[in-house]
Amino acid sequence: MSDVPKPRRENVRPTAEIEALVVRVVGAALPDRLVTWLGVSKRNAERWLSGESTYPPSLVERLDQFAPICDDLIADLEDLVDEYKERGLPENLLRLRIREFSKTLSEEPPPRPAPQKSTDL
Repeated sequence: MSDVPKPRRENVRPTAEIEALVVRVVGAALPDRLVTWLGVSKRNAERWLSGESTYPPSLVERLDQFAPICDDLIADLEDLVDEYKERGLPENLLRLRIREFSKTLSEEPPPRPAPQKSTDL
C-alpha cells in the first residue's frame, strides 16, 4: 500500500460560484440551511462550506436548477409584502402570518439523498 495521498478532487465549478448559488437558494451560506433542505449531516454541510470537502456535482446541478426559481420566489414575496404594507398591515403581523403559513406547507422531513457511488479508485 502506498503512502502517497490521493489527489484532491476539485469542485465542478469555482467555490465562490457555488457559494453564491447556495445563498441564492437557501438564503445564507450556513450549514443548518443545507441540513434543513437536503437532510444531510451537519458535518457534511460544514465541510462543503469550509472547503474541506468538495460539493457533490449533483448538488451543484440542483443549485443551478433552483437558483432562478428561488430568485423569482423572493421577488414575488417582496412584492406581496409591499402590497400588504401599502394596505396597512403592520410588518410584525406580516412576519407572524408568514411564519404561521410556512408551518402549513408540510410536516414531512426532506427526502434523504441517494448514496453517491465513488468513481475514485
